[in-house]
Amino acid sequence: QVDAFQEAVEPVSIVMLLDASGSMVKAAESVKAAARSFVDALRTEDSLSVVLFADAPLSEHDLTRDRDQSRNAIDRYVLTRLEREKLEADTLRLLDDPDL
Repeated sequence: QVDAFQEAVEPVSIVMLLDASGSMVKAAESVKAAARSFVDALRTEDSLSVVLFADAPLSEHDLTRDRDQSRNAIDRYVLTRLEREKLEADTLRLLDDPDL
């Protein structure tokens, strides 16, 4: 049971994790749109960091209240080079499969 609920009045620090693995290819534009909406909904006093992850985390920027840094990181959101290479290799393997 929730006894009380109130909006946070103190600034918060948030790390936004964006999945940059190969499984996100089809959802990339939806991820970007949702992430942009989230950034736009933050209060000016809140800090945000954007981190991409696939096989390993990649920090796009440290905690900041500069929303342009976050928006730019989201605009650059793509599969990591390693994930692109894996996806390309899997595609080539499928194309070379004589059973298809």
